[in-house]
Parts: sequence; structure tokens; C-alpha cells
Amino acid sequence: MEETKVRYPIGQQDFKTLRERDLLYIDKTEYVRRIVDDGSHYFFLARPRRFGKSLFLSTLRYFFEGKRELFKGLYIDSSDWDWTPYPVVHIQLGQERYDKPGMLEKVLDKTFRELEKRYAISDVSRLYSMRLYDIIQTASKISGKRVVILIDDYDKPMIDNLNDKEAYDHCYNLLGGMYGNLKSNAEHIALAFVAGTYHTGQFEDLHELNHLYDISDSSTAAGICGFTEEEIHKYLSDGIKRFALSNGLFEKDEVFDVLRNRYMGYRFSTDPIDVYNPWSVLNALAYSEIKNFWNETGMPQVVKASLKSLDPSELMDLDDIRSSLSYYSCISHLDNDLVGLLYLNGYLTIKEYDMEYDRFLLGIPNKEVRYAIYDTVNSQT
Repeated sequence: MEETKVRYPIGQQDFKTLRERDLLYIDKTEYVRRIVDDGSHYFFLARPRRFGKSLFLSTLRYFFEGKRELFKGLYIDSSDWDWTPYPVVHIQLGQERYDKPGMLEKVLDKTFRELEKRYAISDVSRLYSMRLYDIIQTASKISGKRVVILIDDYDKPMIDNLNDKEAYDHCYNLLGGMYGNLKSNAEHIALAFVAGTYHTGQFEDLHELNHLYDISDSSTAAGICGFTEEEIHKYLSDGIKRFALSNGLFEKDEVFDVLRNRYMGYRFSTDPIDVYNPWSVLNALAYSEIKNFWNETGMPQVVKASLKSLDPSELMDLDDIRSSLSYYSCISHLDNDLVGLLYLNGYLTIKEYDMEYDRFLLGIPNKEVRYAIYDTVNSQT
């Protein structure tokens, strides 16, 4: 019998597509259940790029839309959830660059037009904040249920314009007014989940989001993005076996060691749960090759500029930084604090936690990141 080949979802962030096309899916629906059971209703999650934030929000979308057939065989399918569909507003801001005038309006307009058509809203306001307000109100009235709001890469329009104050302020003001709906429309919202790279507290005066429950550093979300060791063995064992055979590494344990040293080591909470970079692991198995895949997707310019200010002799210091994570969740991203930038963007991670003093030891996660940092610092261009 011919062996079934695993199909890796390289670059695919839509949960429905993964399930319908039988692409590999690492079951994260236990975290969906945790969110539902938490009772907070307003959540925020910060994670580095290409760690699975978008896929998780997509999973939430289809879950709340009641698409149970997509969840067959997954953790949540055996739960007592009644699968009653909710109206969902899913705003995705991570798929474009916002360094050209009008791009943010173009993205929002496309999203809102589809929702306005769905709910037969003909009297459309010129203000994006009011358009979202009307969508939430109408969706709730028509469905008889509160609305689920999902906002992916909420901060990308601002991050793309850190060096252009006028464009930055424009995006900041437009989105700030729009995000205000999470408070003003609270009686019509069942759940809101906002995700990005930076914590909301790092955007000065963005009070429209200061009521969200930040689960970024909590045990609730320790493994919500990235692959745990257990998940690697459960879902990727066959792929690792094929990798070993195709590369002359006949022992699977050798491959595990290589993947662990190159791509693991990220830790996002006080819980001792380390995760692998999912982008790099999937690419390594899909191409049966060990490369610095995450590095090849590009280093954020603000991180690159800060690293270039380092002297090579200072690199050793990056493996022994003791601090409190609360500091990095509150400093302004405009301060260009090197350690904060590196931590939030995935170039530093938690290595140890001292519960008595609530202090963390930060360091470089793995070889892939170390190569990226060293190459950038030592580059003359």
C-alpha cells in the first residue's frame, strides 16, 4: 500500500482550507475551549510574526460560526458546546503593507462591504468607526445573538509607519476610533479577541483597548501558538521519519535533536512550556532541509536598525538579561528599547523564571535566531 504523504500548510492561515483540503493541522482547539470557559469575553494576545496567531483567530471564527463539520475528530468536537452559530466580524490587517496612502482604508472597506452586504446595510457611513458600529448593531439584531469580534494584527498599520509620523498618526487615529466599538458596543458583543505583535499598552493613549484581558504571558496561552514537544511527537513523527530517511539520518531521534536545537526554545509564560517555531518546522519537513526559514521571511526594520547599533562584543549580554515582563508590555514601542523589541518580536525569550522575586531570565531561543542576530550585528550594510 502506498504511504499517504503529509500535506504541510505552508503559508496557509485559513482553518477551513486546512480542514477541507486535508492539510496538516496541529489541534489547538483545547485553547478555544479555554477561551470560551474563561468568562472574560475580551482577550488580547501578543506573539511574534508567523507563529500561528492568524490561524488561531481563523479557528475561532469557524468555531463560533457553528461549522462543526470542520472540527470532526478534534478536541473540541467531543465537548458539550451546543454549536449554535454566532455572527462573526473578522478583521484581518496582516495581509497588506500600509506604507502607501489609502491602503488601510482599502482593506477596511473590502471587509466592511462584505459584512454590509451580508446584513443588508444600505445607509453606509463615511466613518469607519460608525460602519463597524452599524455592522455590530445590525448583526446582533438580525441574528438575535451577540456578535463575536476577531481582530488580527491590530497593530500592523502603525508598525509599518513607525518612520512616518503623519502616516502613523493617521492609522492610529482611524483604528483607535474603530476599536472604540469594543467598549461602546459592549452589550452587543459576546466575545472579542484581538491579536498582534505589540501589547496594547505600548501604544500611548490607545485606551480603546485597555480593558482587554492580556493572556500573552499567562499559562492559559502558553502553547496557543507554536508547536510543543508533545505536539511534535504526536503529529509530526511520520514526517520526521521521512526526513531522516531522505537525509541519511536513520535515527528519528537525531532529527528531533536537530529541530530542537535549531527551532525550539520559545517560552511565553511562567509555565515551563517551550515551543518550536511552527513556520520553520513545517518548512523543514516539507522540503526535507534544515535552513533558517524564519529568518528568510525578513527581520522587522525596527529590530534590524536597533541590532545594528550594537557592538559585536555586546552579543554575549543578550543571553543573560534579568527583568520583569510587565516592563516590556508597557514601554512605548517608539522608545526603541532593544530588549523589549527583541522579546516581543521573538528574538529573545524566557529561559528561567524566579517565582519568589517575579523575575525572568531572557536569552536567545535557538540557533536560527542566534544566526539572524549575529549576521545582522556583524553586517556592514
